[in-house]
Amino acid sequence: MRYTIAFILCLIGSQAFSQYVLDDFRKIKFGSHIDSIFINNDKVKFKKTQELSTPNTYIREIDHLSLGSVKLDKIYYIFTTEDRFDRVAMIGEGHQSFREMKYILTYKFDDPELKDLADGVQYSWNVDGVRVYLTYNPDAEKFTVDIQSDYEMNESRRKNQNVNDF
Repeated sequence: MRYTIAFILCLIGSQAFSQYVLDDFRKIKFGSHIDSIFINNDKVKFKKTQELSTPNTYIREIDHLSLGSVKLDKIYYIFTTEDRFDRVAMIGEGHQSFREMKYILTYKFDDPELKDLADGVQYSWNVDGVRVYLTYNPDAEKFTVDIQSDYEMNESRRKNQNVNDF
């Protein structure tokens, strides 16, 4: 009986400490080359845009501009100079939409860190090496969700954590 209770407690404890892995956005894996991205056997079509000052920024020709109940104005897919998917930025507006987005991110990734900015606030999460930022400007009533992956570091860490040589 003691062993059964100990086993159950171990299972509960391991579930409590399991960490969410954020390795893709809408089935596009971070680190994927722009020419090798397929969803449901269809090649994803990206269109280059100059709307952000960041080089290698694209939008999808067909994209669902919402996340949960939050309507978005734009979703930008940002690639490295080697054309690897590295980052996504989502733009939305409205205080209520910002609150709903904060709820979604907090529900998914736990409590954020808060940073006061000159023109608003920024919430941040570190999800297994991926940084997620939610920035809100109350004067403009606009928010940005910026998901930044360091896929090279994450891949190296995953390989090194799964060494079976000893």
